[in-house]
Amino acid sequence: MSGYNSYDMLTLYVRSGFDGKKYGACPFSQRVFMVLMMKASRSNIQFIVATVPTGRPPDEFKKHGLRNLPAIIYKNDAHDTVEEIMDFIELKFPSPLLHSDNILAEAATRDFFSK
Repeated sequence: MSGYNSYDMLTLYVRSGFDGKKYGACPFSQRVFMVLMMKASRSNIQFIVATVPTGRPPDEFKKHGLRNLPAIIYKNDAHDTVEEIMDFIELKFPSPLLHSDNILAEAATRDFFSK
């Protein structure tokens, strides 16, 4: 990660587990994490994951007006809804594309992460 400073680093905030340190069991956080891992494997995106204990958000989290988890902060941009996060990642880090032109695959997975 040489040549990167904290301003270049995307931070993914996820809900912590019962101990306040390990990752919690949140499918939305896991979805964003998987997308970031895929993007990082084929592009220049650099990110860290920070766990957030429920009820004790860090100052940086509060400073950006974030209220929900998962959340991301990248430079001056902060997002805390999964839809906004995914759109932002696709806009800022377009390669590799996550969109498929396969109509059958799109139909089969369209509501996979819905409640």
